[in-house]
This record gives sequence, C-alpha cells and structure tokens, in this order.
Amino acid sequence: MISKLRGKIDNISKNFLVLDVNGVGYKIHCSSKTLSNYNNISSEVTIDTELIVKEDSLTLYGFIDSIERDWFNLLQSVQGVGAKASLALLSSLDSKNLALAISSNDKSMITRAEGVGSKLAGRILNELKDKVIDMPLYSLLNEEEVDVNYDKKIIDDTISALKNLGFSHNESYKVVIKIISNSSMKMSLEELISSALKKISK
Repeated sequence: MISKLRGKIDNISKNFLVLDVNGVGYKIHCSSKTLSNYNNISSEVTIDTELIVKEDSLTLYGFIDSIERDWFNLLQSVQGVGAKASLALLSSLDSKNLALAISSNDKSMITRAEGVGSKLAGRILNELKDKVIDMPLYSLLNEEEVDVNYDKKIIDDTISALKNLGFSHNESYKVVIKIISNSSMKMSLEELISSALKKISK
C-alpha cells in the first residue's frame, strides 16, 4: 500500500496532479481544496495517499493531511459513496464543516457537493452520525485555536459531563464544538460545562 509520496509536482489538472518521484510520474486524484495548496510546478512536496485497487485499475488519491484521508475513508464506508463522491464532498466542505454538518444533521450542507443528492445525503447523515464522534476533535478547529485555547482532555471531559446529565453524545458534541470554535478566550472545564448547559438547554 502506498500511504505517502514525496517528489516534485510535474503537472496540475482540475482533478489531479502528477508527482515525479525519482523519474516516475504518479497520477494522484485530489479534492479541489487539496489541489489549491499545490499550485507551484516543480516544487517538492509530500502527499498523504490512499491506493484503491480494483479488478481493472489501480488509482491513487492524495490528501493535504491524514485527517482528510481519514474522512475520505470514512465517507466511503457509507453505501453508495465511492471515491468520486468522497472527493466531491471534500472539495465542497473542509473537515471542520463536514463534521459539523453531520453532527447537526444538516442535509443542505451535504448536498452542496457535486453529484450528492438528497437521498445519498440522508444516508451519509444517518450512517455517520455516530461515527463522526470518533474523528479527531482537533480537525474541527484551526491549529491556532487548539494550541492556544484547549486541550483534548477538557473537551472530552465536558462532553462526558453533559452525557452524565442525560444529554446525547451527538448533542453534547455539537454544542461544545460550537462554543470552543467561537470562543476567543480559554475556559476552564467548569466554565465550559456551564456555558454548554446554557446553550444546550435553550
């Protein structure tokens, strides 16, 4: 399995790039958001990849980081969602907004992706609503917000406290993520729980 490649960008197209690795050109399909980060021909880059093997093809997919790759694989666990639809979703929504859309059951955000209709969007929301909580919490935040404001333990402890008070995991998760995404100041565990209770009870 090819999980990472390092080389020079030889060519960039609408849906893929060609990476020259020691004289061998690898065609790597990527989301538009990932391709926007690789716009300099001949620059040397490292790309996280996923190789999909079928009876009649070997296809490489590339990602800006391991979080995007995890989402790519998670999306394909949904019946009817293949690699093409997964890339369309990742082109339309970044990891943060994709997670928020699923956790808040926002079908309209999912259907923004090219080729993803209402029926498929509903299936994605239904099948991933309980799995999204296992994705890295930090994928929902900017690196600066995470580094400055919160550590994972505070987030997890707040969600756990809300669950102990009778709120669902998804509901607790959604509220906590929204609070820390919009907060400009670091809260203690007690302050975060208090703030979450005010919002979740409305």
